[in-house]
Amino acid sequence: MISIFRSFLRCFIRACRYVILCKEFLDSLAVEIYELKSKREDVERDVVKARRGGKQPRSQVLWWLDRVESLESKFAKIITEFERRLMLPGNLAPNRMIGDRLGFSRKNRGSQEEKAATLFKVLNKMRFVLILDGVCRSLDLRMVGVPIPKRRSKCMIVLATRNEDLCDQMGAKKKIKVEALPWDAAWKLFTETAGEEMIDSHPGVRRQAEILVRKCGGLPLALIAVARALASKRSPEEWKHAVAIMNSDPAQLPGIAEHVLRPLKLSYDLLPDDTLRSCALHFALYREGCRLHQNLLQECWFGEGILGDFEDVEEANNRACYLLGVLSAASLIDRVDANGYTRMHPVIRAMVLWIACECGEKENRWFVREREGLTDAPDAETWAGATRLALGDNEITVLPEAPHCPDLVSLKLKNNLGLEKIPDGFFGFMPSLAVLDLHSTSIKELPPGIGNLVGLQFLELCGTKLKSLPKELGALTKLKYLGLNWTVDLASIPDGLIRDLGQLRVLRMIVSYKSWKAGSSGDGVDMEELEALNRLRILDITVGTAAALERLAQSRRLAPATAALLIKGCRGLSSIELPSLLGKNMKRLKWLRASHSKELEDVVIGGGGGGGLENLVLEHLLKAKIVWRGSHGQNLRGLYIYGCNGMEQLIYYHKGDEEAEDGKASGGVAIVPFPNLTELALRGLPELKRVSEERKMLVFPSLESMEVAECPKLRKLTLVAEKLREIKCQRSWWDQLEWEEEDDTTKSAFQLIMKPLQ
Repeated sequence: MISIFRSFLRCFIRACRYVILCKEFLDSLAVEIYELKSKREDVERDVVKARRGGKQPRSQVLWWLDRVESLESKFAKIITEFERRLMLPGNLAPNRMIGDRLGFSRKNRGSQEEKAATLFKVLNKMRFVLILDGVCRSLDLRMVGVPIPKRRSKCMIVLATRNEDLCDQMGAKKKIKVEALPWDAAWKLFTETAGEEMIDSHPGVRRQAEILVRKCGGLPLALIAVARALASKRSPEEWKHAVAIMNSDPAQLPGIAEHVLRPLKLSYDLLPDDTLRSCALHFALYREGCRLHQNLLQECWFGEGILGDFEDVEEANNRACYLLGVLSAASLIDRVDANGYTRMHPVIRAMVLWIACECGEKENRWFVREREGLTDAPDAETWAGATRLALGDNEITVLPEAPHCPDLVSLKLKNNLGLEKIPDGFFGFMPSLAVLDLHSTSIKELPPGIGNLVGLQFLELCGTKLKSLPKELGALTKLKYLGLNWTVDLASIPDGLIRDLGQLRVLRMIVSYKSWKAGSSGDGVDMEELEALNRLRILDITVGTAAALERLAQSRRLAPATAALLIKGCRGLSSIELPSLLGKNMKRLKWLRASHSKELEDVVIGGGGGGGLENLVLEHLLKAKIVWRGSHGQNLRGLYIYGCNGMEQLIYYHKGDEEAEDGKASGGVAIVPFPNLTELALRGLPELKRVSEERKMLVFPSLESMEVAECPKLRKLTLVAEKLREIKCQRSWWDQLEWEEEDDTTKSAFQLIMKPLQ
């Protein structure tokens, strides 16, 4: 170990001195650093084993580990700086290149400032087009000696970069995003490069070629490299093998690492900090082409410790949005829509997965096999060497009894619907596990060994068939996120367990356990345990009694944290007045669902306070009706009403609360109850006859989607929705709708956007 360390130091000193001048030193340094890193990992494993055995490592060992990590960090900075300078050697490179094109002699003496001034004078008197290609950091063009073109000078500077922020930093007046090639152009480029005759020589070759072109996602760099790698392949079997390689490890194809992955890696290397790099790497844990919402990413980043700790939810949201914006500007991810969805290009995903596996040095370090039809779990060697395992959306039914995974940090098994049991010893040798995702598996119980995961921070159990939580779960004192949404069978939680999870920041329990004890009411877990969670910032909860609802609304700790609330049953509750019933402190509530009540009659929207409610679901309320009091419901975006058998009219009004809007209804009053509502669903309402009172027209200025099903008595749509783009309904119901004689225009407009339900 000492000899390796001394050899590394000698190499380190030489490399630092000549890093810009001689790449050979960096290659030598890389070999030494890799050997040292392997030794460090071996020592760290020995330290972990020793600590588990009750022993403490010597101070010299800890000092050595610290020094090695410091040297690795310095090495990474040297590599980054080398690649930057190799790509674009500072502001002097454009200066010299422009001078060469203009015929300036390099023998002319003078300072750089004088040369820039000379260049500025020459360019200022001529018309020019300057193309700067592959720019990876901001340039001060004036220091180079390039005048900024004026509007009528007929000069132009064209900047090509992968980073949109550089365009803003350099003052670009117009930005044009270069989109991926459409299918026809991509296919033409690929076939011309690989050889059209060879691709058309066999139907099997052509089919595989089409798969490869789709996997390249219209990226010319990838299309050319893959086509060249296969230009000499003649048989369908060779092309099938190439497809398999592209699915598992594209770097194994000749030329892909050198001509595709390494050039793209520069965008990753130039990210400002390690937090952003970790965020980019995280996208590799999801299947190719997967749309990911900001909220999901934020929770996972938080669980893995990427976002750090947070006390302010809004600040955490803002930070996640900022990080996604930086990744998007760096062309590492794409914004899919304005609703917070993002996607990573398949070739970029291959690049970050390659980086995560140490540029191909450790193939299965991140083992990602989502939606690949796997029926068996990975072998023991894969478990032993992996730091991330993503096996979601497969058909795995059996897990190994006791896999040894000393370095495993994240394990994702979501949507393996046939997985019903976790072996008793499964969690016995996972000392580093921080993230465990069992979403939508069929497990009915957690083994006692779950208590061994003392470092676990993120546990997702949403949609499982758990009937109870084991008392050993209370040993997870570092747990920050616990997801129990849609655990419909969960009926038992040991006393004291929730109180033991004192580090929880996020607790999700919608359509889950509801037997909370509030004072003398109820016989389940006392709500005092929830109130003991001092660091809780986000709470989704189901309540089944009026006493629990009142306790929740009045709690100074729980009410501000409540983001989603399901009121189920609640005997004795005859009306809900929003938002006043929920108290002044429940300002974060975005989603409310009231269901399965025979007594609830009025859902009053109004009643004091603005409220931030965005989604309201009313389900199986036999007597319920919506009463609108005016000037409220400004933030409501989704209204969903299902199985309310007694509802005859969609919205009722308090007298004097109507807000008229001229010109919207012929001879009647136009009411704007929910100005920001974008989605309305009415399903299973057998008595619904109208949406509003006679001579009153509902106006939904933002409504985009409407669904009507099993509402046989609803014969008229007395509403105005200028942005409506779809009405999903049954054809039989649509054909029986009645229209006013003067409503032919409305009928024709609605006819165009009607989409029949099956």
